Amino acid sequence: MKAADVTDEDGKIVLSTKERELADKVFQLVERGFPVSIYNKQKYGLDISKHSGPPLSEALAKEIYDRYPVFVPSEKAQASLKPWSAQKEVMHYDPKTGKRKSTFVKGGFVTEDGVGVFDNNPVMMLEMLARNIPVFVPKEFRNSPLLNPAFRGGFDKQNGELRSIVGPHKEHPSQPVRMNKVIKYTEIPFNFDHSRKMASIKFKFFDADDKFILPKGVSLTNPQTGKPLEASHKNQHKISDVSQNVKAFVNKLTPRLSDTEAVYAAKTKLGILFPHSNLDHLIDLSMTLTSASLQ
Repeated sequence: MKAADVTDEDGKIVLSTKERELADKVFQLVERGFPVSIYNKQKYGLDISKHSGPPLSEALAKEIYDRYPVFVPSEKAQASLKPWSAQKEVMHYDPKTGKRKSTFVKGGFVTEDGVGVFDNNPVMMLEMLARNIPVFVPKEFRNSPLLNPAFRGGFDKQNGELRSIVGPHKEHPSQPVRMNKVIKYTEIPFNFDHSRKMASIKFKFFDADDKFILPKGVSLTNPQTGKPLEASHKNQHKISDVSQNVKAFVNKLTPRLSDTEAVYAAKTKLGILFPHSNLDHLIDLSMTLTSASLQ
């Protein structure tokens, strides 16, 4: 940016020397392509003693997106895509609203296979890469003058896979640095490995008699003591074997009831009388022992 760019029609300078220097440095940041946030702790070589960081950050971002616009898929292409947004608020400039505020980074798209759609927005692409969402720069954009400089040199020349995004160094803005973003555990990236492993576990299956067969190594319950018997990795038991021993142990602890006592116990179990009876305790114990025998 030259001095002539900040004069009026009569050639009169409308900006002071310091303001022109500030404008020059802002436009140098524009050429880096990444809409950084400017404030006291990261000034990017700017003298902001007489200027507030947020307005400068907004002006910088606006100029970047005007020069390197966001690519939006056609309506026909969007029909086969899924909208995507980062579920964590980030201070950034929204090209659609022209405002800079802390909100969700939204407006992105992913394919049915979970691949991010490249849109030339370094903020959106950084959010996707941070969540391990693969992104590929289309061949027609790789040498385009509209390609944001933050992506140049950061993708594979063969297949266009985006691997890094660069921006200016906060203390030495002429030096490019790789922009990194780490997602904290408050927002977990997509990872279905654990679910796939759990789904592949063969825990039980049906035999010819439609009885559940337990894995090898599951012990039975001693019907006399209620403790687990020594497990064997050679034999497999049916779930009916486990429940039979547990019932035998419970019956051993439960005294024989008269008809009147049996009716009373049944009513108690149904909640008609006392909600917490000795019979409830025994049934709970039975369930506990069953769980223990399965471990």
